[in-house]
Amino acid sequence: MAAKSLSLQEKEFKLRNRPLVDITEARFGGPGIDDSDGKQYPRTVELRIMCISDIPASQFKALCKVMLNDQRVATTTINLGALAKGKSWMAGVHLTEDIYRAATNKNNRFWIDIAATYSGMLGEAPTEYETSFVLKYNPILGEFGFSERKYK
Repeated sequence: MAAKSLSLQEKEFKLRNRPLVDITEARFGGPGIDDSDGKQYPRTVELRIMCISDIPASQFKALCKVMLNDQRVATTTINLGALAKGKSWMAGVHLTEDIYRAATNKNNRFWIDIAATYSGMLGEAPTEYETSFVLKYNPILGEFGFSERKYK
């Protein structure tokens, strides 16, 4: 019992003493332009990305794999600068109109696998942290929800 309690305390200490970035909101949005190639897309999944720890994060990068019925149909990369405590950025996962129509069809399964990496800022050695998300869309309710979150 004491060993288990010590293990939980160590995990909690590690999570408190590192940057933690989370996605606090996801919704379908209108047109967006991909920063990497300047291409305009008719639809986006808008993500609110926020630093939820006291320690700021920097060099945030996320690979977003758009999945439809177990097939990858698109990929978006998100690159952000620094994220201070409580501050957020809005970023978009770009979709074609066909993908959007299929995603909102109640007969399909649509989700986004997001793998994010980022660093701390407070003079620490350059450690890379990871957060992964599985963001699923429920077409009946018309909203996104998280089926998985992992902090490494």
